[in-house]
Amino acid sequence: MIKRITNRFFLGIPFGITLGLIVTIVFAYMTNQTFYQMIVNRFGNYANNSLDNLTVTVILWALLGSLFFVAALIFTIEYWSFVKKVIVHFFVTVSVFMVIAYALGWYSLSVGEFMDQIISFIVIYALFFVHDMVQAKRNITAINNKLKREDNS
Repeated sequence: MIKRITNRFFLGIPFGITLGLIVTIVFAYMTNQTFYQMIVNRFGNYANNSLDNLTVTVILWALLGSLFFVAALIFTIEYWSFVKKVIVHFFVTVSVFMVIAYALGWYSLSVGEFMDQIISFIVIYALFFVHDMVQAKRNITAINNKLKREDNS
């Protein structure tokens, strides 16, 4: 299991970095920024320059990608019910995501911004969940149809 976790962790890194870059570029265009800034400078007391900020940002994006790749292993636990897997997966991902999102400056510690971030996460999570369920149903239907054709042959 450690090998699977390690593999998934490293597979998630490029995904997180790419997604982080895309999200920040889209956000910059949506907010009519004329200067691209990857991160709110939450590290001013710790980072000496913009290169340090960039490094911290990319590491945090990588951790986000790794979070989702590793957390997907929750769905491979065979002796848990599907509902338990979804609940555990949701709470693990939302908890870690919110910490990293705060570090990235995606929201401040105001109740309103925190709730906006949680609601955004829930909506996106629900969209992915529905997509995955529809895809699983299609796969099951295709497998059943193939089995029926083999039985009729």
